[in-house]
Amino acid sequence: MRPLSLLLIIISLVCQCLGAETKPAKIEIEVIPGALRYATTRFDVTAGSTLELTLKNTCIMPHNLVLGAPGKADAIVTQAMALGAEGQAKNYVPASADVLAATKVINPKESETIKIAVPTQPGDYPYLCTFPGHGTVMRGVMRVKPEGEYLELPVQEKTLGASQSADPMKESTANSHPMGTRERPFVMRSFVPNPGLDETVLSNHTKATAAKPYNPETGKDTEGENTYPIPGIPGGIAVSFGPDFAFVWDTTECRLLYAWKGGFLDMTPYWGEGTGGGRWKNAFVPILNGTLVYKAAGAHLFSPSSFAEDAAPPRFRGYKLINGNPQFTYEFLGKKVHELITPADPGTFMIHYRFENPPDPVRLEFDPTIRKQISCDQGSWKDNALEIPADHGDHFMLLVKFSEDIKPKDETKPGSKPIISEEP
Repeated sequence: MRPLSLLLIIISLVCQCLGAETKPAKIEIEVIPGALRYATTRFDVTAGSTLELTLKNTCIMPHNLVLGAPGKADAIVTQAMALGAEGQAKNYVPASADVLAATKVINPKESETIKIAVPTQPGDYPYLCTFPGHGTVMRGVMRVKPEGEYLELPVQEKTLGASQSADPMKESTANSHPMGTRERPFVMRSFVPNPGLDETVLSNHTKATAAKPYNPETGKDTEGENTYPIPGIPGGIAVSFGPDFAFVWDTTECRLLYAWKGGFLDMTPYWGEGTGGGRWKNAFVPILNGTLVYKAAGAHLFSPSSFAEDAAPPRFRGYKLINGNPQFTYEFLGKKVHELITPADPGTFMIHYRFENPPDPVRLEFDPTIRKQISCDQGSWKDNALEIPADHGDHFMLLVKFSEDIKPKDETKPGSKPIISEEP
């Protein structure tokens, strides 16, 4: 073969190789159930390449994935929140130059793949979920590297184990001041303080009255003396996510009673100070440290008209831990409800509901004093009532804004220790 012919063949092969279509990189990102976390928190791609990115929703909540320009994650969260009532129709994706690509909102057990032209400029490109309440904590980074530079394997966080955060019991040294973290909440079932909840909220609790103390030596009641009921609420489940958020859920009423920030529960009245400390007399109720940001008012949120005429009290069926956070299950008016409460963006928290065989429609009625704190990703509002039709599926969630003007009412009996403290 002549040298010129051989050269032409080589040139032709090089041109074919240069012109051949490069297969796109493929990345699949799952969601850690109930944790507001992507399982993949970082991955590398080559500048100027093509990426097929799949979001697989392995969670019980809806999520999306929005890819942003470097340093623009916080700005995108602010822009998404500003969408207001238009957010759902726009998949909570703002029309902004800061957004480079995005999936739609993906329902549980569904997925979506999008094709992305990777930027030619190397750098750290954030991705985040802009569903209300998720954007501050649910984030990751796409690292764009120059062509030819080594690409590291994606960073996977399938679970939130001890390596992710310190054990809250170890942090508290198992003393009378327990505290959790966002990654590892501290859960405790106990008597809890009553910050002045109205009787409607606690309508299914037994109304206790003063009683005469029993004298075992005489076998009779002691005349002239009274023993008063413990001022707290029995059977409460208190959960701490650290100093930024804590709440109490009641197993009798099957509802959130109140939430606060700035601390948790001081168990000194019950557990005593330090090892071997003695408790105050009949002081089973801890002290609430911090500032209330939500307090229940009125009857249960679920209107009996949504279910049936029978208004039997709710029945608690237990809870299971999802990454340390309790998901409560209860039966109410013939339906089984699963309820999960999570901190969200600063100054907000979320209440996630999932029904087994939900009624059509689901109707919630809010006391006017708390209506201003509540928004929802689904349904329609009429005054203080929210109606969610069946075509929205078996789950929905409420976004609750912190209120800064809730004044607790200390119901401790005169002369006894306080159960509420504004000191963190």
